[in-house]
Amino acid sequence: MLSVKQNLGKRERIKSKIEVDLLFREGQSFFCFPFKLVYLLKDIGSEQSRTKLLVSIPKRKFKKAVDRNLIRRRIKEAYRQSKNELELPDKGKELLLSFIYAHDEIRDFNELQKRLALSLHKLNVHLESHK
Repeated sequence: MLSVKQNLGKRERIKSKIEVDLLFREGQSFFCFPFKLVYLLKDIGSEQSRTKLLVSIPKRKFKKAVDRNLIRRRIKEAYRQSKNELELPDKGKELLLSFIYAHDEIRDFNELQKRLALSLHKLNVHLESHK
């Protein structure tokens, strides 16, 4: 049995301001408690397909950086473990994906993982309906 890599590498993160602006300007969104998901499927020139992730925790709701970082780490770890459930886009496409934490309390990891898996399932449904 082949084991699938479950890492979250540098190429799987949105770091460019241009990509962030494009995602929030042209992307579509939906809410799946406690996340607001913003996603954009765009063409890339290569034969590969990939997914890039951005995690955002509002400073307005969590004043301490320690709390924001804790939530961010939990979300990234839950995504890393659940990303195989996300159906990859067609070849030559790139999925830009943003998770915005929209709750004002810190949730434990197990609950975040369940909610994130549900969010990814809902995202798959959205992507299928837009094909």
